[in-house]
Amino acid sequence: MLRRHGIKWSQTLSSIVADRFIGLLTLGFLILAGMPFLISRIHDNVLLFAVAAIVAAAYFGAIVLMMLNRLSARATAGLPARIMQFAALLEAPLLARAGRKALFGSAIVVHLLTIAASYALAIGLDAGLSALDAFVLVPLVIMAAAVPLSIGGWGIREGAMVGALGLVGIASDKALAISILLGLGTLIVGVIGGAVWLLAPERAAYDAEPDDTAPPLHQR
Repeated sequence: MLRRHGIKWSQTLSSIVADRFIGLLTLGFLILAGMPFLISRIHDNVLLFAVAAIVAAAYFGAIVLMMLNRLSARATAGLPARIMQFAALLEAPLLARAGRKALFGSAIVVHLLTIAASYALAIGLDAGLSALDAFVLVPLVIMAAAVPLSIGGWGIREGAMVGALGLVGIASDKALAISILLGLGTLIVGVIGGAVWLLAPERAAYDAEPDDTAPPLHQR
């Protein structure tokens, strides 16, 4: 759909990566919000340090990317053009006043819906998971599943869910069931979205011809 509006493939793919990065930043915000409660639940200092390090690295990376366009051309001469383009795409939503609240608010709501779904599944399975524990632990599972090592996070999400919920005494079989049902629910939603896309009139009018004359997004 972006291509139909004359945006290059490189710009389109970079914007998707930027969207995922913003999702990671909002996930880090939720983890930081639950950190005071997480400390009392994780007794392994190495694991706690790893969680804090990942969140800190995400925010440090965002700050570095936002600073790239403010450096001199000589300082950034050795960097690939794709990195500079991605920095510009990421900087726009982070600094823009218009729509920024809606952008980050919607990203947080998506994570909260996943937490709520996990909590609802835990109630249905009588797993004994409290709402506070779900808010504190499920973001860690989401973060683990975001690692691009499997298709859709399958396998990684299940291991992370068993480990995370095990911190508060949830049995491994129930934690595994929560994760599998959560994955199946996400798959069903994805199938519905795919059906909508297949029937959308925008798809019928899709123009796959490349248009390399379109200006970069950050110049619009």
